[in-house]
Amino acid sequence: MIYRETCKICNEVFESDVKFAAKGNLSKHIVKVHNITVSEYLLDGKSWPLCKCGCGNKVGYSKMVFNQYYKDHKNRMPQTDEVKSKIICGLKDVLYKKIKEGKIDIELFKSLWERYKNNPNDSLEILSKESGFDKRTITNYWYKLGIAGKKEIKRQSRKHKFIFSNQGDKNGQFCFIEEYKLEKIFNDITENKNKLTLGDLRIKYSISFSNHVLLKRLFEKYGKDVIKGLLKIRKSSNVSIEEATFGNVLVFYFGEKNVRFQFKIKYVNKNGRRTHKFYDYCLFEKILIEYDGLYWHNNEVSKINDDDKEKLAIENGFILFRVKSSEAKNIEILQKIKELVYEIQAKKS
Repeated sequence: MIYRETCKICNEVFESDVKFAAKGNLSKHIVKVHNITVSEYLLDGKSWPLCKCGCGNKVGYSKMVFNQYYKDHKNRMPQTDEVKSKIICGLKDVLYKKIKEGKIDIELFKSLWERYKNNPNDSLEILSKESGFDKRTITNYWYKLGIAGKKEIKRQSRKHKFIFSNQGDKNGQFCFIEEYKLEKIFNDITENKNKLTLGDLRIKYSISFSNHVLLKRLFEKYGKDVIKGLLKIRKSSNVSIEEATFGNVLVFYFGEKNVRFQFKIKYVNKNGRRTHKFYDYCLFEKILIEYDGLYWHNNEVSKINDDDKEKLAIENGFILFRVKSSEAKNIEILQKIKELVYEIQAKKS
């Protein structure tokens, strides 16, 4: 590539295949031949430009062009939306070029974000169909245009996950369950309250979809609180039958509203990462109960984990009560828990 610079005084042309070399030759020519400084040549009778920040200082020049700011005064100026886009996207980024050429409407993506954030029914699938942009493109543009951060986008996507997890392009069509089946299931769990799990119902009524889909359809038709009060407590793969049974006993004695299963406490570990630990049960948002099996809580690793969980519970203002599997069927354990509950309630009152 050949670089050319022409002298405005004598029209002599300077060429070079090295970038800025032609400008260097022109500046030497101005000083030697025309006997003027480079600044006089650049000003051409005009007044010296001042710093754009308004400080009144004269700016310098480099490569035959005057600067816009004096020294580092550019940092004093607030960043415009255009500058922010340049920083996020980069000058050579295709996205920034599209914005500059008017091919991408920033206001459109701002309005899509407001809808996605404020209306749970406006999923990415709906926004994608209406705008004509792919779902990943929409989230990518939200981040690159500075409309929303990655954490905020993930947080909003989790809110939409439950509502739209079984419909859309990724998961196929909307998972439809016949009305008569839903009615039979509802009548069944009403007659057999807290006796049937979602897995039992899927097998009994030949539901080909997942537990999540069945639960979602029941919630939509009969309400979340109603269905939760009729279904049997779900057991995760990490929960033994004995542990789940003890959980049912706690619900019977203290009420379903006062017992929470798999209670989670978040914390920051030694490496500075955010993580969490689960506790088997939580009573009245104050007492954490750990069900200790003989096998799993006998090794050294489990003992260290138990100590960490106990410290974490105390740091967060909880009372930790451990129940050994060998004494879980003993009525005295429930009596101790009851006394602990009464003691806490008395302190509150």
